[in-house]
Amino acid sequence: MIITEEEWNDWKQHEVTREFFKSLKEERERIKEQLILGGFDEEGVARGMARGLQDLRDMKYDDFRELVYE
Repeated sequence: MIITEEEWNDWKQHEVTREFFKSLKEERERIKEQLILGGFDEEGVARGMARGLQDLRDMKYDDFRELVYE
């Protein structure tokens, strides 16, 4: 299935998608707080998780297209 940029943009604006991205942001903040409080044995793992969540939130259509189609 090929997803067009217009479909991508429509999806990004959908209320369910916006709620999903809001939950990613909240989870990232939770991880950062736990990192500050020493809640992780391996700080690198926590940092990687937080970075991954941010990367998902920041993904643009061209990033998606490159990941999926190339």
